[in-house]
Amino acid sequence: MISVNDALKVILNFNYYLDMEIKSVILCYKCIIAEDIIAPIMLPNFNNAAVDGFGFSYKNFLNLNKNKRLFIHAEIAAGGKIPHNIDLNCCVSIMTGAQVPHGIDVIVKKEDVIHNNVYIKIISQVKKYQNIRLSGEDVKLGEKVIESGTQLDVRHLGLLLALGINKIKVYKKPKIYIIATGSELIYPGKPLQENKVYYCSGPIVKLLMQKFGATVMHLKKIEDNFHKIKHDINNISNVDMIIVVGGISVGKFDFTRNVFKELGIKQLFYRGLWRPGKPLYFGSFYEKPIFGLPGNPVAAYTMTNIFIKQCLYVMHKEKFGIKWIFRKIDHDFVRTTNIDQFLQAKLLDNNNIMILNNQGSHMLFAMSKSNMICWLDNKLSVIKKGTLIKTIMI
Repeated sequence: MISVNDALKVILNFNYYLDMEIKSVILCYKCIIAEDIIAPIMLPNFNNAAVDGFGFSYKNFLNLNKNKRLFIHAEIAAGGKIPHNIDLNCCVSIMTGAQVPHGIDVIVKKEDVIHNNVYIKIISQVKKYQNIRLSGEDVKLGEKVIESGTQLDVRHLGLLLALGINKIKVYKKPKIYIIATGSELIYPGKPLQENKVYYCSGPIVKLLMQKFGATVMHLKKIEDNFHKIKHDINNISNVDMIIVVGGISVGKFDFTRNVFKELGIKQLFYRGLWRPGKPLYFGSFYEKPIFGLPGNPVAAYTMTNIFIKQCLYVMHKEKFGIKWIFRKIDHDFVRTTNIDQFLQAKLLDNNNIMILNNQGSHMLFAMSKSNMICWLDNKLSVIKKGTLIKTIMI
């Protein structure tokens, strides 16, 4: 059996990489970017008004008489032209987002003045640069704003569009084929029969792969039948990864590993020194990664979040894989095994973690309440409150 660290290293050294493509930004949700993005402009790219109000020169304002009146010289709308020869002894009516003319360095809100169509009278405190968004205060010209290897979410895509970038280089989304085995599985929504369980492990893995930015080409449920599993795997083509969920242990009707042997799949490791997910399989099929996951839902969920996610990092040419973060545990914890454990945990408001109760490879309720997985190293025999634990967000 293989240790956690050694298994992660085996995956890290696997050489299968995704191709890259140039793609429209608006189509890149969940894609992994394959280049650093350097800002081609500043944001904002000009001084602009943060409010609807009146703009004027702070220096000239200080020289006003006690009436604090300024005549309105012009009106400026967002996207509108700036009038020529603005009299800085006057003010301009200016709208949110409009470019602020040179020489104007204060904007007061409409509700903070008495005004008509001719002049304004200021009735509030005034500070230089108030209500002005200064050019470059958000993003500087030439600043690195997105690093290669980042998975692009809406917030990244919005920034790219605001910078005027419409096409970027990304990795092609990995194409995944998933098979879930088990004669005991029935689809949710159907009457629950004796000795049957509702089918969830395959869909859980599919949803995780989609969350990671992969394209699931097919999810197929197959009964525990050697020939059917072999036939299906042997006819898969044009994918980047195969995942078989279930049938990977050593029971009489666990056929997955024997199918792998029959098909000549190169085993890179099988069975690990950890729980849950001990009977994990990783191999190479036509130089592409293939995984055999335990059928229990929490085990499949955990192994996907750790080992398959590690493989996805490799396919995107990430050198270091999963980044574990040490966090303090918020309570004492009693170990139930002397091998490595992956346990469902919750990040607390104080940035410490709480390991959830009632955990097992088949117990989904704790999983549903978790937002982290913690890794308890086998060297941690006594875990007291405040002990540093390796964690990843999920």
